Amino acid sequence: MLRTLGPECYRDCDACEHHIFNNVRNEPGLSDAARKKLLTPDQEHHLFRNEKGEYELVEIHEIPNVLFDTLTAYWFTRESRPDDTYVLAWAKAGSTDLRLPLPKEKVIAMRPFGTKQELKSGKNGDCVVDVGRRMYLVFSGMKPDAVRKMIGESTSKKTKKLTRFIPASAFKSHSGHFVKTSETKTAPEGAIADCVVPTVDGTFEAWEKCHIDYKIKVPQAGLYRIWARIWCRDEASNSFFTSLPGSPHEKRIFGNQKIWKKWLWQPGPVLNLREGETTIRFWVRDAVPKQGPFLDVICLTNLPSYVPNDEDAKK
Repeated sequence: MLRTLGPECYRDCDACEHHIFNNVRNEPGLSDAARKKLLTPDQEHHLFRNEKGEYELVEIHEIPNVLFDTLTAYWFTRESRPDDTYVLAWAKAGSTDLRLPLPKEKVIAMRPFGTKQELKSGKNGDCVVDVGRRMYLVFSGMKPDAVRKMIGESTSKKTKKLTRFIPASAFKSHSGHFVKTSETKTAPEGAIADCVVPTVDGTFEAWEKCHIDYKIKVPQAGLYRIWARIWCRDEASNSFFTSLPGSPHEKRIFGNQKIWKKWLWQPGPVLNLREGETTIRFWVRDAVPKQGPFLDVICLTNLPSYVPNDEDAKK
């Protein structure tokens, strides 16, 4: 069942022969569905006992980065219930809750399959699901794309929503190799705040000497993503490094997109932060003195699906 496809995929040719398999893309007799199956050799499956106590095998598809990758989740459909979408989910460590923008009557939770679990309602009438060990969620009448999007953008009731914007000029300390553009009059048009720009080339020798630190108060321990509004002149001035709290020499690349002379909100690493004051450091990576990259505004958020925008940053 896992390895053998239906006859509509193989037709009258030996698809196991390497030269024939490589011609699958151009084989005129294959349907689009059959062609997709043959070209997806890494398809994952899930075997479970259904409500009748019988074994059932389904294709599953991962929903990435749920709650900053603290939950593992897959969606699947069944031939017996073609209008419903199912989600298989579990917490990678301990347990957490998943807040869904639906009334609890619209969701069925099961652990194991066929055994319903009690669901809670949040303050806004949304559905709160406690996720620990492997469990199943059923969304009646919902298509996979809608379910995948909803799960991917879900939040946790235990997490107090936090999104904080910090002007780049509000640094607490720096190595002396950065300058505010208000002092040099070099900021590109469209800057929101007083930008900061390196004053040395982004060379290996400069990395250890050219950095800027931001002190941030974290009201609640948890996972946060850092974003930054960056302007890059060209490929010679297109990125920074950031270092994680407590690991000043573990640098992560920040930026490095091949889009020039335009303000962009660029995502950085996800940080596991403790409650209290922490330090986030930016280092030079690729830079042209006083010409880029320009760092305008920093955003720290614990909302997995949130993408900063200029209007929010100006408030």
